[in-house]
Amino acid sequence: MRQVAMWLMAALACGHAVSDVAERQERMLQGALAYGREHWDAESGLVRDWLGHLNVAQCSLEYAVALLKSGGSGERIDKTLRAVVFSQDGNPGSSTYGGFQWYGGEPRRFHPDAVYFLTPWLVYIAQEWCSGVKAHGGPVKRETAELVRDTLPLSLHALRKGDPDPAETHKALLRAAGLIMAGQALGQDEAVTQGGAELEAWLDFTAEHGVGEYNSATNSVYSILAVQWIWQTARDEQLKSRAGLALEYLYRDLFLHYHGGSGCLAGPSSLSYDRDHLYGAGISRYLLYHQLGQPELEAVDPFAMVDVVQRYRPAERVLKIAREPQLPRTVRTRTVRRAGRNVRTCTYITAPYSLGTQSGEGTELQVPIFITYQTDNQRPTGFIRPAPNPTPLDAVQHESRALCCFTYGERELVGRGLIGWQGSLGPAEGLGELLIAGRPWDRQPVAVGAHTPLCGQFFDAYVAAIPLETEAQKVKDGVASREQPVRLSVEGGEVWLKGIIRQAKGLARGSRQPLRSGLALWLASSDEFPSLAAFAQAVGAAELVEQREGNIHTVQWSFPGGDTLELSHDLKELKVLRRRVNGKELGDEYLYLSPSMMLRPGQALQEGFVD
Repeated sequence: MRQVAMWLMAALACGHAVSDVAERQERMLQGALAYGREHWDAESGLVRDWLGHLNVAQCSLEYAVALLKSGGSGERIDKTLRAVVFSQDGNPGSSTYGGFQWYGGEPRRFHPDAVYFLTPWLVYIAQEWCSGVKAHGGPVKRETAELVRDTLPLSLHALRKGDPDPAETHKALLRAAGLIMAGQALGQDEAVTQGGAELEAWLDFTAEHGVGEYNSATNSVYSILAVQWIWQTARDEQLKSRAGLALEYLYRDLFLHYHGGSGCLAGPSSLSYDRDHLYGAGISRYLLYHQLGQPELEAVDPFAMVDVVQRYRPAERVLKIAREPQLPRTVRTRTVRRAGRNVRTCTYITAPYSLGTQSGEGTELQVPIFITYQTDNQRPTGFIRPAPNPTPLDAVQHESRALCCFTYGERELVGRGLIGWQGSLGPAEGLGELLIAGRPWDRQPVAVGAHTPLCGQFFDAYVAAIPLETEAQKVKDGVASREQPVRLSVEGGEVWLKGIIRQAKGLARGSRQPLRSGLALWLASSDEFPSLAAFAQAVGAAELVEQREGNIHTVQWSFPGGDTLELSHDLKELKVLRRRVNGKELGDEYLYLSPSMMLRPGQALQEGFVD
């Protein structure tokens, strides 16, 4: 394994930018082949993913394409294609008819999403390698080519089941791509029309409500790749044009959140896997490398083959957003859920760091508070998640400062209490020094009280985290305990924070209480302050005040001669009452507000593009 990693580093090392797209694609092809040689399972014919699973939906067909494009082993190609084909449910009486397994092996479990990912590849392979001359004496055996082509009607049947939801961005767009590609391949115009209508429905939904899966280092990439399949294969020029519009929107959003200093997508995420978001090491990195030549890419798995075969290139005006970024910049987004509730994000990006927060309801895999640092360290990020996840976060952010409060509704506290939130300020190896109320921390576990400033230096940035009052309110007379600690420690190589809500003194066991927990955050660069001590002094000079009247909680953070942030919410109703910066309410005029995109609800997407 170590030898393969070293080979990949040598094969893919590319400096900070490789200008030639074809060269980048060749490097990714070679990386996919190297991964496949190490992880292809001869018994099953499938490729093991980075978690060790025999992956049908991702990696296996991509490895077969890498072999096909490079003149690789015909035996491996044949066995891999057959393994995927035979993972399809061919029983017409089954509720999952036409669907596929996500993972190989027994018992056979058919995953409803696998067909979204596999259909574009099956169409691509069928048209490029299983038809005409290539089906007779080519690298794919005739019988196997027929089997591949035979999957398409079944896949189309599975795709046409159910009602698409444009709020589930990546599924809606992958489904549209599959319908269009399979419909064209089979001569079924109705399927093509349906796919085009579903793309149009997503464009309309996004213009009115904002993108459903916002800033996801996983799903945003799936969405882009899906629309690129449509753009590349559409036979109708109007459909191709509409795909181009969707891609310009998606790429502007992607590049506006790209923090070049860390090589990661900055800002809170609606749904991402840790490898993609916290490490910036997954499919978002493949896509950024493909289109920009950065960040540096040391290794890929076969999923990267989609970047090898897709030909779409953003316009220079769009690429410029990432290559010549406007710094510092603030990106604000708003998504209107079907129940009418807003989810807002704010991301502030500058060269040494970024800070992003989310306000509103989240998802199980949300990252509502996210920090990136300028470094080539393997873990260039910090994050905070609620526990349990999801839990609504109310936040107000202005540039590099934010007030964040998780609201849990009425709950019963038992035992030693509830972990309200937890996460990492950054990797321990990136920490220079950390001060607790001005005193150096010895990196031993310690309990920290509310309003106690924690100020640390990670790489070339300073970060301050101040726990808010993590209290359990006594329902009858308002008496509450303010002795609820935050736990600071080093765990798993991370500088770990854990906010704990404990039983209020004098409160009967079993009582239900409206609970909350949170923290204030401030990031700055080493250029702004001469030392960590000077930064900590500035943090201490700011006034942090919390007030509680019944179920109404208000927190205000004021800086000498500068800004004031205010956040007020109803703990029982889980409703934000005020989100103010310098006395001005943060409004909802825009769905997207940034230097390169400004969109109001109902506005045509192209009208919001700013160059």
